[in-house]
Amino acid sequence: MAKKSTTKKESPKSASSQDKKSEFRVKNPLWLSASHGAVLLGVKKKTIKRAIKSNLVKYKIEGRKYLIEFESLIKFAHCNRRLENKLYQEGIGQYIKSFKNWFK
Repeated sequence: MAKKSTTKKESPKSASSQDKKSEFRVKNPLWLSASHGAVLLGVKKKTIKRAIKSNLVKYKIEGRKYLIEFESLIKFAHCNRRLENKLYQEGIGQYIKSFKNWFK
């Protein structure tokens, strides 16, 4: 059975404003499952599913799985103060200071 791959893009409003802000383009984007994205952000999977349903993140469907682009996931986390706090307190953001110290 062949895997079905469908890509859903961000809403035009959010994409145009992000293009102006972001000059850096990723050649090979990372795609995460909804559950892995939730763990990285420090939120529940339900929050990620709501973002997918509202077209707030860029995603694609492979088989029965939603895969979310990592860059759009980070941008989604920064669109709301509560999500941003969760990112830095419970998600991957809590390691940023230690990463900076490792590479000095």
